[in-house]
Amino acid sequence: MMEKKMIESLGFHRDGKILIIDDNVEIPDEIKNMSHEERQRRILLLEEQGREEGKNLPDPKPLLAIQA
Repeated sequence: MMEKKMIESLGFHRDGKILIIDDNVEIPDEIKNMSHEERQRRILLLEEQGREEGKNLPDPKPLLAIQA
């Protein structure tokens, strides 16, 4: 049991699949220097841009519909 715990802590899952663990996040100075209000406005703008871009995406096909 101890061996499994050690393997999982290194980023491996019990079934042998690799989990990617990356907790190193660097925040650009541009964002660090923004006020809270500026960040909130930027978030709203990016959300709206995402919704607009999403309108142009093709309809997703369910994985079961894809035949090999």
